[in-house]
Amino acid sequence: MALCLSENVSEEEAVRLGKKDPEQEVQWRSSDANTQELSKDKWLWTPEFVRKHILNKHGDKVDAVRQEVQFFNNFLLDPKRPTLPEN
Repeated sequence: MALCLSENVSEEEAVRLGKKDPEQEVQWRSSDANTQELSKDKWLWTPEFVRKHILNKHGDKVDAVRQEVQFFNNFLLDPKRPTLPEN
């Protein structure tokens, strides 16, 4: 497998490759993983409550998610990242 140097990645291309939004990723990882709907419109923990709790009490984990997303996005935008050769 050969390495090809790619040009600067446009915003459209980055999104197509899977660029992530840090705030959406924090929200998805916190609320979806920690809420439970008991029945229609009845929650054990509401998504809003869980989000506020995680932001207030677990800031270190939120920062870790943001750093992970930033690292991933920086990799996608790096013009010297390894890529598959074009045909």
